[in-house]
Amino acid sequence: MQHHGLPTRLLDWSENFVTALYFALEGASNECCVWVLNPFALNLAALNEQTLLRPAELEGTYEDYFISKNKKLEAKVIAISPLRHHPRVFQQRAGFTIHNDLKAPLEELYPEVVTKIVIPKNAQDGARRFLKFVGISEFALFPDLDGLARELKSEHFQKKN
Repeated sequence: MQHHGLPTRLLDWSENFVTALYFALEGASNECCVWVLNPFALNLAALNEQTLLRPAELEGTYEDYFISKNKKLEAKVIAISPLRHHPRVFQQRAGFTIHNDLKAPLEELYPEVVTKIVIPKNAQDGARRFLKFVGISEFALFPDLDGLARELKSEHFQKKN
């Protein structure tokens, strides 16, 4: 549902730095950042298991944990590797963290598993040119008609600064 704009308890991650950079730069007007996560270290700290879980390996479903609330998430945060049947999830090389409490920042809960890379404002134009050079675009990351339309609109119909 996140791909269609609905907030969830899942936080998107990517196995690919340039994908993460694209999303960090999207709409940035000041400095922005890319967070680097070691999902194996997260699950070792949270679950005492140095593995990346699949959704079916959890004790409950999203509905069990957060809708009907008949099960409790096994840790404060868990890194999961989703099925990649959806083209967007596949193209973005997505991973997720599922959070029990949305108000507790991951960098405060498990600071040893994340690193923040700041992209200063004066480096962003160069970073955007780099992304274009390596083929990272709306349509590359959103391989559907929505992504194609946004890319064409941006390329041909919006005034460049």
